[in-house]
Amino acid sequence: YVELWYFTPKGCEVAASHAVTLEADTFTITKADSNLTLLPSRTSAVPKGHIIQDQHLSFSDMSIAKNNLIPHMTKCHWPPQLVQKFMDFFINLETHPIRSQPQGEQALLIYQAEARRDWYRDFAASKDNKTFDIAGI
Repeated sequence: YVELWYFTPKGCEVAASHAVTLEADTFTITKADSNLTLLPSRTSAVPKGHIIQDQHLSFSDMSIAKNNLIPHMTKCHWPPQLVQKFMDFFINLETHPIRSQPQGEQALLIYQAEARRDWYRDFAASKDNKTFDIAGI
């Protein structure tokens, strides 16, 4: 799971300004939930205080970030059917009728954050790499 903030223009700018050239085999250990994960050291270069959680992004920032996220999923060799599900998910968010209601965009941002987190958690725990269809809202 990666916060969408990393794919916003500000996230890319901050990440680039904190990028450091390190050996490819240099790793750090990070804790996510109850799991320990090895990450290349260069991925931990962004100070934690700069990162904005998904539910606190503006709807516009979420839309821009997903436009940057989707091509990266393809570059990282995600199966095309999963990339399509995420594309459908974001289209469904942007066109959902609740968006035009008071605080509708905020509700959709919170839903998006929780749905993506749950999807990644389920996917990581799955033995057969299957999880719920994220496109359905």
